[in-house]
Amino acid sequence: MELSKQNVNNNLPFLLAFFILAVFHCIVDVTTDDYSVFKSFATETFNDDMLSFLEYRYYTWTSRLLIEPLTLIFVQLPTWVFCVVNTFVLSAILVMTYKLFSKKRDWRYALAAVLLASTYKLTDQKTAGYLVTFIVYMWPLMFFLITLFPFKNNYQNGSVQHRWYKYPLLGACAFFCCNCEQVCVTAFLSYALFIAYTYKETKKIDKLYCTLLLIAIAHMVFFMTCPGNATRTASEIATIRPEYATLGMDKKLLLCVASPMMKYFYNRFSLLSIVFGIILPYFVYRKQGGKFDKNTKIALLPLLITVVSSALYPVTKQIMSWTSFRNGDMDTLIVLSIVSIIFFGAIIYSLYFICKDDDGLVGKYGIICVFIIGIASRACLGLTPSYTEPARTFFILEYAMLASCIWIASRHLNFEKNDSK
Repeated sequence: MELSKQNVNNNLPFLLAFFILAVFHCIVDVTTDDYSVFKSFATETFNDDMLSFLEYRYYTWTSRLLIEPLTLIFVQLPTWVFCVVNTFVLSAILVMTYKLFSKKRDWRYALAAVLLASTYKLTDQKTAGYLVTFIVYMWPLMFFLITLFPFKNNYQNGSVQHRWYKYPLLGACAFFCCNCEQVCVTAFLSYALFIAYTYKETKKIDKLYCTLLLIAIAHMVFFMTCPGNATRTASEIATIRPEYATLGMDKKLLLCVASPMMKYFYNRFSLLSIVFGIILPYFVYRKQGGKFDKNTKIALLPLLITVVSSALYPVTKQIMSWTSFRNGDMDTLIVLSIVSIIFFGAIIYSLYFICKDDDGLVGKYGIICVFIIGIASRACLGLTPSYTEPARTFFILEYAMLASCIWIASRHLNFEKNDSK
């Protein structure tokens, strides 16, 4: 009875989060932007002919042939149906994030995870309409998180054995999540790391994650060979980003380094990035025993860069304007790349310093890998015309910030000690 009551208490913060998400969906309009496009596809252009729709999209726009059918289905249903389903999806992402990254299970750590998650900027998902963008980005993220649990369980149990049913179940999850390009990059890097780590520790090949890795690679090949992706890129260059056609490979590589920084440099940061920027120096300062030394100063750099660039935005936008970044001005790209290296380098160093005394390779370096993968998920867009998108394409990078906050708090905050006083 006591255990049951404890489980209820531990889950109360997530019930609160579910309620808040439900209210959010009641407030926002999910039928903006691309919703009308898909509605037209469903009711006029293709008249419920799904195969014709997929053939058209494959040749003219996208390789997301597993994701877009869901979009086409939900635009034909009452909007409250999507709102209910999406509330469950976002709640599932939060619960899985807590279970994956929080070391301790207690209502206070759960509440901390919910409060941290509340700083995640969901309004970034409105840039192409909430309904379409949530399905395209956040739903694949949910299915990707499902594929991480076998590694977590095996890491805790010291085993590489997987029951047979996990292959079709997780294979289906991987097929869906990898249909989103950024999630596919994230999955590819994650699965490769899992395989390498498992082999290092056990000298055995993890066949499940080899299978999932092959699925991610197959999707990457599909992305590169899909005629619709090439057509969409050409259309975006012609109508929206004509300057991209003039950029050489040197500038595109610089965009890979600079573009993950642009959201925080050009005054478009989120509350989560500020909270993350406060948490890093706080825990470094605690680990140093209250000494404000060089390590704490390094940990302060991301917050200082974000705040100073925001305060000086009227000046910096004259020196390195958004237009000069979009046009690929070499001086702007070099300076922003240097700022990006300092910004993310300070974060990675701080994560290492906070976690360096934790147990095992995963304890010491796991969250660093998570964050580097988050950076890579946005950096890869430097090779596409989407490099200037300042909102929805940061969803995995900012998710990595959230995961890092939960990871650190659950390992380096001790609520139990406060109880004993």
